[in-house]
Amino acid sequence: MAFLSTTLRIFKNSTLHISRNPWHSIAAFLVLSLTLFLIAVFILVMMGMNVILSYFESQPQVTAFFRNESSEAEISNIKEKLEQTGEVAKIEYISKEEALVRFKEQNKDEPVLFEMVTAGMLPASLEVSATDIIYLPHLADILTHENAVEEVAFHQDVVETLQKWTNAIRIGGLVIGAIFIAASILIVLVTISMNIATRAEEIEIMRLVGASTSYIRWPFILEGILYGVISGILGVGAIFLLFPQISPPLSEFLAGIPVFPVPNAIFIKLLAVEIALGIFVGVLGSTIAVARKLKA
Repeated sequence: MAFLSTTLRIFKNSTLHISRNPWHSIAAFLVLSLTLFLIAVFILVMMGMNVILSYFESQPQVTAFFRNESSEAEISNIKEKLEQTGEVAKIEYISKEEALVRFKEQNKDEPVLFEMVTAGMLPASLEVSATDIIYLPHLADILTHENAVEEVAFHQDVVETLQKWTNAIRIGGLVIGAIFIAASILIVLVTISMNIATRAEEIEIMRLVGASTSYIRWPFILEGILYGVISGILGVGAIFLLFPQISPPLSEFLAGIPVFPVPNAIFIKLLAVEIALGIFVGVLGSTIAVARKLKA
């Protein structure tokens, strides 16, 4: 019972610290909420980029178009040669008839073209996906030197560009996130230090009447935790409110790529991560402030 009573008093003191210095507290909430909001955006962007990258990596990255006179035996030998390299994740043969079906699907809004194009006018092809993009040049080179192959379409640049963008966003996000986390720790430190300073006389009286060091310190530590928890909820809440506005145009832009819809479980996990990170920042900032200002 005594423990519960003490805990409630500590919590009450923490909320009093926040309410007595509203402008300092608002500044701490704003900076920490903005930090956690940006980190949440970064996490979602990185998840989206990884989905997009995986999608393009799973698509045919090298396509070989065969001459009309190429035989089934020649095509079969080329398939075996590619599979024997151990560098192929997937290989698919597209016949002339299948190529015509695809052509009609891609041009379904232009029926006039259907009458002009026949299966005989379209080449058969092999669509090849590599286990890693580093193998693409080798696979493309094998196909280029085959007499049965008329043309090779090689799309390595798309995946490489996406990888570069993903790495750049990852590095940039980490740098920006680190800067904002440092700023948040600093603002929590300053806010709680000022709260300690304004209560210096009250703290001295508490010491004189025998209050323990932990009883004096814990309200300030809990204040930092409250900053972190509330800011984490605000940061993810802002994402949750903005997401329905930005997802339709993004979904249209990324048509065919399975990025949307984002499962609700992702937002729940994101909220847990944001609150945990907010608590870490709040506790670290408040602990430093308490250690500097409340030396035993």
